[in-house]
Amino acid sequence: PGWRLRLNPCHELKLRSPEPRVFVWTETMIARFVAAADYLGLSEIGDCTYLGVFTGQRLADRLELVDNGLIAGARHFRQNKTGAVVMIPEMAELAERLRAARERRAGLPHKVLDNTIIINEASGRSFLPRHYNTLFNRVKAAAVAGIPAPGTNEWIVPPCPELAEARDQDLRD
Repeated sequence: PGWRLRLNPCHELKLRSPEPRVFVWTETMIARFVAAADYLGLSEIGDCTYLGVFTGQRLADRLELVDNGLIAGARHFRQNKTGAVVMIPEMAELAERLRAARERRAGLPHKVLDNTIIINEASGRSFLPRHYNTLFNRVKAAAVAGIPAPGTNEWIVPPCPELAEARDQDLRD
């Protein structure tokens, strides 16, 4: 750009840096979050969660990934925006989610308009990060509180209060 600040306005303010934050999702947390997503009819949020766990990609990059298939035992994903290729060993859990997502897409009443792995199944289009985050938070709230089975003392998804502080970006931890 044509202008630059001569001095950083925060220079020598002696502001404290926040403590580093590491939050690791356990297998139970992942399973309950994904079960809540599936129950709420938001399976694509569960798919994106598995994609985050197994690829370590940032949300914006995951929402742009295209599946280029399995080559020599590794899943090849291409970032739609940059064209960069991400290769990861084929993992059974992710493979099953990708297979189920293809089945769900085939059964949608409308045409899928984007070729990214994660699409908003209500529209057939890629997610905007803000809309994805809204749905992520809805799923998280359901997973934290649990989903009771109507008329019983049983749970469809048992409560997972450990997820209360979870963020999508933590999937990279």
